[in-house]
Amino acid sequence: MRRLLSYAVLWGLLVAPPVLGDPWAPEEGWAVWLEPVELGVRLDDNVHRTDLSSGRRTDVAYQVDGGAGLEWREDIFRAVVGYRLSTDQYQVYSTLNDQKHQGSLFLSAEPEDVLVSYKFGLHLRNSRDPDFDYLGQDHRVTLLWTPPGHWGYEAGFGRSSKWYFDRATEYRSRDFLDNSFTLGVQREIGDRFSVGLAGSCNLREFNRGAVDALGSPRVPWVNHLDETWGIRLHARLFFASVLQDVALEQQRTESNSHGFSNTARSLSWAAVVRPADQLYLQLLGRVYWKAYDVPPIPSPGLQVGFVDEDSQEVLSVRATWELAPQWMLNLGAARVRNEASQPGVFYIKNLFTFQVRREF
Repeated sequence: MRRLLSYAVLWGLLVAPPVLGDPWAPEEGWAVWLEPVELGVRLDDNVHRTDLSSGRRTDVAYQVDGGAGLEWREDIFRAVVGYRLSTDQYQVYSTLNDQKHQGSLFLSAEPEDVLVSYKFGLHLRNSRDPDFDYLGQDHRVTLLWTPPGHWGYEAGFGRSSKWYFDRATEYRSRDFLDNSFTLGVQREIGDRFSVGLAGSCNLREFNRGAVDALGSPRVPWVNHLDETWGIRLHARLFFASVLQDVALEQQRTESNSHGFSNTARSLSWAAVVRPADQLYLQLLGRVYWKAYDVPPIPSPGLQVGFVDEDSQEVLSVRATWELAPQWMLNLGAARVRNEASQPGVFYIKNLFTFQVRREF
């Protein structure tokens, strides 16, 4: 019944008159709107994310998501409250079905050339698969300074956590608390080229105890702690009607648990091409390399952390066609490479998507 109700609400948003999506307030005061609604189909050839070719399973999932927001503006101040509902319905492996409720609060002040903002996110995901059944929180404070000229500066602090409803006691990196710090600078060089440099530090604490070289819990008991330092250099270039972004990133992780200290590097290229007025393509290519200081313990239960979002695409092509005002058709293909349940072991999956998007 809950799923049927969710579908009814989203269908109502999809066919709602366009006037409902128009903010009913000017630059100051209150405004309300509906977020874009998407109906889609996704083909996944490795739904259980296995690194073994014999264990790959293919399934089709139907996707529906949409939401609404409320905004208030007054002078230099702004506040936004939003809600979004997403759902995946698999045809064969129904245990992977999930619903995700996302609530958000955004507060900001923009005096002169400074922007100070705070964002809070609350994520409730429901599924019979324990890796997709959790409650998450995100806090983010950001300071942007763009003085007159070609330079821009950014500093930020974030705090996020997840709490899984499955309280199994095996060594799994489920619950965690993560604190992150970022500093960045960007230089605009003309109207078509910019470069940026950013540094970051992440301190993450898992509920799993740290282990020794034999896989046994360390005595006295201490939580698994990872400290990651990263640096990212990116350049953005607009050339021959193509917007391109090239990024080089390196991360170094020091862990108090055996087999988790590592170095990771990646080089990515992304571009947006518009071959026709109503059609544009998004392209992505990424080379990713990761090496551990010592061989990880060969225990599938000692996982590095289940990644529930496909964020490590190595190849991707996405086409968007504007069918009519407020209506879009999306076609996509992606190849994902990410770490499996065992450190140092990677899985591959291919994703094909078809989506209809209604904007308001």
